[in-house]
Amino acid sequence: QGIRVNVVNPAQIKAFAHVTLRRAKTDRTDANLIARFAATMPLPLWEPPSLEMEALQIIMRHREALVHMLTEEKNRFHALERRPGTPKEVIKTVKKHIAFMQQQVKDLDDTFKKKLQEHPQWQQCYELLQSLPGFGQIIAAVVMGETGGLASFMEARQ
Repeated sequence: QGIRVNVVNPAQIKAFAHVTLRRAKTDRTDANLIARFAATMPLPLWEPPSLEMEALQIIMRHREALVHMLTEEKNRFHALERRPGTPKEVIKTVKKHIAFMQQQVKDLDDTFKKKLQEHPQWQQCYELLQSLPGFGQIIAAVVMGETGGLASFMEARQ
């Protein structure tokens, strides 16, 4: 809609407050400080992620939620299996639910990989992330989605 937006790390504003020796902490003084910070400091314009990159983020966040639910269901299964009075039908239902959720996670993994293949630059970034120590497929995918493919970083140190 033509509105310019800047996203600033709150630590930068806090450091600015220390430099300007601001000690009072009220809504009015905070608003004044933020306005002075914006007027004084060069701020890069924020650009929202592309719809395709946002899709990667949504896929990985939903995957994370499914994995969490899957862990809960496995714990429930473990508890039910050890209770002597648990009906076999309940055990069977829980097993089916676990299998269904595992398939859903696998389907999301496949969807993520298909989306990567549609964008060679993302595939290259994904492979580069996996080359880092401790970065497997899942961590690399989450980092890709949450950082917009590392596009917002201007230098290697960031």
